[in-house]
Amino acid sequence: MSILKRIALATACAALPVIASPVIAQAQQTISIASNPQGSLFYAIGTAVSGMMSGLTGDQYRVAPYGGSSTYLPMLNRGEIEFGLSNAGESTFAYQGKEMFEGFENKNLRVVATLIPAISGFVVNADSDYKTVADLKGARVVSGFTSGRTFHYLTSASLNASGLDWGDVKRVPVPDYVSGMEMLIDGRVDAAYSTVGVAVAQKAMASISGGIRFLPIDASGDVNARLDAFMPAATAVQMRPSEAKNGIADDPTDLVKMEFVLLASADTDDETVYELTKALYEHKADLVESLGAFRGFDPEAMATKIAVPFHEGALKFYREQHLIAD
Repeated sequence: MSILKRIALATACAALPVIASPVIAQAQQTISIASNPQGSLFYAIGTAVSGMMSGLTGDQYRVAPYGGSSTYLPMLNRGEIEFGLSNAGESTFAYQGKEMFEGFENKNLRVVATLIPAISGFVVNADSDYKTVADLKGARVVSGFTSGRTFHYLTSASLNASGLDWGDVKRVPVPDYVSGMEMLIDGRVDAAYSTVGVAVAQKAMASISGGIRFLPIDASGDVNARLDAFMPAATAVQMRPSEAKNGIADDPTDLVKMEFVLLASADTDDETVYELTKALYEHKADLVESLGAFRGFDPEAMATKIAVPFHEGALKFYREQHLIAD
């Protein structure tokens, strides 16, 4: 049976009730990958990875959705779950006990792999007079992000990179970036914030006359330091015009890149982590078949370092592949 058929079968079986069997229970492990709620990109990534691993190993990998990573990263730290998805910036906050994790260091978090980049930026109507983020002074701009706190730090970093702060704009509180994009569609804000290519951005492109346009940050000088001051591990990236209607149609546009990462608990078995790391490295094609977002996955960049240390099981594989120095 092909790996893709095994993945499809494993994914289908994961949705069925589990009938206990003493023989099977001894032979299989149940391994959880924590994610944001169903419908999120983290959930889709977790589904692709768990399906692949169930098909390859015979163990029962399952996606465990929670309200947000700020809920499950402390659980991962305590060893209550084996794996979890996050971004490099929030993982750093959690490990160091800063911002939304203030006072609670999660020192048992470990990196397994860097997965795919998320590219994001401020969005305006395509026919707007706003041409850069620096032009947003005095504009109505989404803010707050009480249910998607990562976007508070991304927007703050984007403003700072371009010489602005929240006192320079008219703040319009929103719970999450989807709500902010809906307000842009309705004309209630001048600028929202979004990841390139997500469903709500495509909806805005189709719903707003003329479509949408991402605003470039000021990428001059020490731009990465200006970003890092508000969002650790955020970097500037230049997106080139594409035939895809994604809001970057005319000129190269400097936006913000944040890597998605797969984390493990320090208590997760070394061999389990090694096995998963090896499978990610060797089976990109199968992951792409399950989720198109994995086209941006670079197996040779899996060992990208952030402030959180690598898991020993992942390190063993990366050293074997000479992806990281001893």
